[in-house]
Amino acid sequence: MKKIFVNGFAAFMLFAAGCGGADVQEETSGLPLSETVPEEREPEQEIPAEAVDDKKTLKIGVSFDYVPAREERIANKAIIRILTIDGGDTYYDDLDIYSGQIYSYGKFEVLKSIKGNLTEGEEYQYIRVGGTATYEQYAAGQNPESVEKQEYLSEKESSELPENVTMSVAGAVVLEEGKVYFAVVDDETPTRGGSHILGCFPEDFRIVDENTLDADNILAMNNFTGAWEPVSQIEFPDFGE
Repeated sequence: MKKIFVNGFAAFMLFAAGCGGADVQEETSGLPLSETVPEEREPEQEIPAEAVDDKKTLKIGVSFDYVPAREERIANKAIIRILTIDGGDTYYDDLDIYSGQIYSYGKFEVLKSIKGNLTEGEEYQYIRVGGTATYEQYAAGQNPESVEKQEYLSEKESSELPENVTMSVAGAVVLEEGKVYFAVVDDETPTRGGSHILGCFPEDFRIVDENTLDADNILAMNNFTGAWEPVSQIEFPDFGE
């Protein structure tokens, strides 16, 4: 297996459009980030949420320097429903690399298009930073020396390596199947046969009050204040502001 290592910023750039723009930098707790170029891709193992055993899961928190999204960089804004959370991974099939960050993937439906080219009533595939993957998938994107240290410590302490790793983003709204959200949605990427990156910063992804879906003003939660605000009033600054 051939390995190429890059810093965490380069790995995170895959999600920059969906999380506030290319000026974002990252801080992580856990092992140093890298990317791995495999000669062959092993068949992936999907992990349904109900199959995750907390006792066998390593939980890692990730935080990013917050940079407000700029209106010019936003491709799509929409009210969406998460139809499925099909699993988590670190592998990008279009680039043939493993990333240091775990992403979730699944399907969403567009209930209302606010900006961009998403079609109302259509279903699309998504990826979004954060989620659960197998330990093997996570380790494939890490510095090998760090992985060896983790395995050495586990052996020394006579403890088992975790089966799964859950990565969460500080301040991000957690995905739930069936829930409705206001979302900043990137244009389609080649990953997993064509997927849209969903926003992960507090302003980019907000819970929607489903009782207002048929109202003139759909309400979404302000993740900074906890107040319900009309979606029509959600604004992103221009570069000149």
